Amino acid sequence: MGRDKKLSLKFRGKPCVICKCPGSGDHILNYRRIPSRDMEWNLWSLCFNHHREKTDHKKGLYGFVNEHSLEDKLVEKNFYFIEESFTWWHEKA
Repeated sequence: MGRDKKLSLKFRGKPCVICKCPGSGDHILNYRRIPSRDMEWNLWSLCFNHHREKTDHKKGLYGFVNEHSLEDKLVEKNFYFIEESFTWWHEKA
């Protein structure tokens, strides 16, 4: 499945959820096996630096979310936390 170009354009220039600098769409759950990963529920806006931090560091989504206190942002998008595995997940994933 190819990328949704209209959805990408919708997120281009939106403020980063952390620093409010202009950003672009970033997959919250970035597993290629999720057929619906290019859906609005799975995207938020991150600036270049925060996107790079999320993808380059070994802390994973859990560590990134905790470091930047983004729990509320995920809950707003109907994500839920699985305590047993310290994982954020979405019912549509």
